[in-house]
Amino acid sequence: MSLAARRGMVRLVTDDAKSFVYHVRNSSGSFGTTSRFEHALLVEYDVGPPPHRIRVNNVENCQWLGVKWNSMVAIGQGATKPVGLVALDALDTFQSSDPSRRKWKGPHRSLVWSVASDGTLQMHWEDGATCVLSVIWRPSDHLITLVADPYAYLARYPQWKRARLVFEPFP
Repeated sequence: MSLAARRGMVRLVTDDAKSFVYHVRNSSGSFGTTSRFEHALLVEYDVGPPPHRIRVNNVENCQWLGVKWNSMVAIGQGATKPVGLVALDALDTFQSSDPSRRKWKGPHRSLVWSVASDGTLQMHWEDGATCVLSVIWRPSDHLITLVADPYAYLARYPQWKRARLVFEPFP
């Protein structure tokens, strides 16, 4: 950790709920949420101009918070391909607890984050064009996904809700 690093945890915030990103990945290798503070994902990032890499501090064999497409990249209006919130190792490689159930098969990156003044984490994907991916959350099973067009996704899958990921520094 550098002297300019900020340490904290990641919250998921919706209009009617607050929870933490759970430090244990599901069987497909992505993160969900928990209501328990002691199970929150602990992270740090170096202060400076974006993009940032966000270091994961409490997930075994993982170093970076990243995103991974389900399949090929699809950005722009009407794009509904899901993007997983995942942990990547020191070599920026994706690992899942059960490779036979791995859902996320597309490209992935970790050097994609910006942190707004209110702590909101934004994920910028560049692939010829730049897209800020939106966070959505399914309360029934606590899954977190990112999408390029949240309006199209929510019209197709109304059980999901818009959300934000927020960096919450330690006091």
